[in-house]
Amino acid sequence: MTKTTTTTSLLLLLSLCLTLTAVCNTAWAQTTYNWTGNQNNNWDNGSNWKDASGWPDDPTHNARFDSANYGANNTDIDLRGGTFDILDLNMNQAREGLLFFSDSGTGTIRLHGDIKNNSDGPC
Repeated sequence: MTKTTTTTSLLLLLSLCLTLTAVCNTAWAQTTYNWTGNQNNNWDNGSNWKDASGWPDDPTHNARFDSANYGANNTDIDLRGGTFDILDLNMNQAREGLLFFSDSGTGTIRLHGDIKNNSDGPC
């Protein structure tokens, strides 16, 4: 092997390793937020979420709705005109009638992963 071929091969291997590291770090860095609705119905209020600081708004964040964490009156979630990026939207025994809306303009949840329904009924 020539010196140029060896250098090119090492650079390709280094590039592959850095790419794999970035992909793996993204998968490992996922954060799951569990909806409680304890404060009000605003998505962007950290007091309405538990198990993580703040609220889900990053492509590595999962938003989880489990009726064990919120009451029957906490099912209307106001996006308040914001755009929120999340990885997965997890419905685990979510109550029927879960509603996402925005009182102040168009609200958007950009999903970078999947909607997962582990509920007994429709979500």
